[in-house]
Amino acid sequence: MQKYIITCDESTRHGAKYSYFYGGVIIPEKKYESISKKLNLYKENIGLPHEMKRTKIDMTNVSRYIDMLDFFFTFVKSGDIRVRVMFSDNRDLEVIPKKENQTFVKFYYLFIRHAFALPYAGEDIGLRLIFDELPESAATRKEFKSYLISNLTHIPNEDAKNSVIIKQDSIEEVDSKKHIILQCADVIVGLIDFILNDPHNQAIDKSRKWHAKHKLSEVLLDYIEQLHPNFELCTTTRPTKGINAWLDKYRHFVYKKTRDKKAPALPT
Repeated sequence: MQKYIITCDESTRHGAKYSYFYGGVIIPEKKYESISKKLNLYKENIGLPHEMKRTKIDMTNVSRYIDMLDFFFTFVKSGDIRVRVMFSDNRDLEVIPKKENQTFVKFYYLFIRHAFALPYAGEDIGLRLIFDELPESAATRKEFKSYLISNLTHIPNEDAKNSVIIKQDSIEEVDSKKHIILQCADVIVGLIDFILNDPHNQAIDKSRKWHAKHKLSEVLLDYIEQLHPNFELCTTTRPTKGINAWLDKYRHFVYKKTRDKKAPALPT
């Protein structure tokens, strides 16, 4: 059985046009530490002293963020790291405010299952899930982890020929300062959020931070285009099924109401 680590982070829950952004990467467990060490060493060598976050990108450090993105994508191009992003067009959302926590839980499940194409791995896999510290109550976090274990390990899919194993102690909340790969996921999903929800796109007087994020987002889009010529940013990346969906180096999953019919019941 192959073992993998999925690191996950979230961005805007309620955007102007798109909401519920989730980003993550999947890496073979045996390569996680060595890749992390290489990324940390590179980050140190280029003189980027702080934790990488989308909110910290500005004109004083954007060139170093570009360098980090370039180095990170060498692992994506080699297939050692596979990147996934999920979000939804606001026109496909029907969120009831009092059920906000349930929506958060459900969407994380949909992200991990569909964006990573777990039913199509073609072999049994063991998963370790690493999250940035979740901004929820202790009770909600406990429900969330139980929900993931119950439903990701029993995926109803006629095409699935593999099992997914997640042990009780295999879901971790961590300090992102100590996890460089999680920081990279934060930057990527934050940039996709920025591109789709850019509040200053029509403004004449754009801030220096806006210019820095715009510059970095153009670099990211170029990397994606290299992997997927004619990439459609706001459409679920094809193929959506089969081994190629599982092995794809970079893909988006765009939530649609019609896809939610088979989502497992949420805890009440």
